[in-house]
Amino acid sequence: NHDMPYFNPFERFRQPGARYQALATAVETGVELAHAVLVPLDTNVAAQWRWPWSDGVVQQRKLAPALERLAQLREDPRLKIVVCHHPLLPSQDDRRNPTIGGDHAFAALAEAGAQAVMSGHVHVPFDLTRERGGRAMRMIGAGTLSTRLRGAMPSWNMVTVANGAVTVEAHYPLGQEFTH
Repeated sequence: NHDMPYFNPFERFRQPGARYQALATAVETGVELAHAVLVPLDTNVAAQWRWPWSDGVVQQRKLAPALERLAQLREDPRLKIVVCHHPLLPSQDDRRNPTIGGDHAFAALAEAGAQAVMSGHVHVPFDLTRERGGRAMRMIGAGTLSTRLRGAMPSWNMVTVANGAVTVEAHYPLGQEFTH
């Protein structure tokens, strides 16, 4: 969503992802790996009735395909990991959830069999287990290589799936000497 055009309102509202159409099909279809299935969920919108526009929204029409895919995978022994841009829940329960519909989506995805949700947006790496509707699920967040600091050093995650488990290791390529 950070790559949507900000300075061309016509393009933003009419074709917000047009510049990245070549990637859209790959992102929308998901990925099947030997030990995991990545199920896409689009949380981006061109605009919304609140500021900032960059915060996420889970629309039912975009959640439904992810839930359908998870239903198809119900008996599949591989890990089911939902991938989206915005974290579905805030980092702590006492904070406002910036992703509209995130609480409902988190509970529905967990109920449908997802074991984890991987996201970005906040540019801070995290690995938390959260619960909604009596269902627990991991939230895994990626950092960023951007040098515009947002509470964490530039980073990337090494995600390993093996033996039915997900291991996440944050890497900080610029080390502690990085200054900005």
